[in-house]
Amino acid sequence: MAQKPVSLTKCHSGKVTVLRLASMPLSMLQALQRRQQQEEMKIRKELEAQRRRDVEKRKADEKERKKQEMEAILLKQSQCFSENHKVAVSREMRGGLKNHY
Repeated sequence: MAQKPVSLTKCHSGKVTVLRLASMPLSMLQALQRRQQQEEMKIRKELEAQRRRDVEKRKADEKERKKQEMEAILLKQSQCFSENHKVAVSREMRGGLKNHY
């Protein structure tokens, strides 16, 4: 009785690889399994590193956005102060404040 080859289908990143496992020695099967586990570990590490980079970028973007908002607020406040100061000085120069007494 001839042994039928066993097919193992492996999905990885959208690619489908079919390995024919007929009369492969156990050591070769173990080596294939180790290689597959190493590939999966490598992919997990890459995904984790990408996730970390995304989180860091998001935090940096948020920090930059807050900084720009604060700068805009400070600029607006300084402009308002400057306008108020100009009006006050203008009134003093015209004697406007003295006439109110």
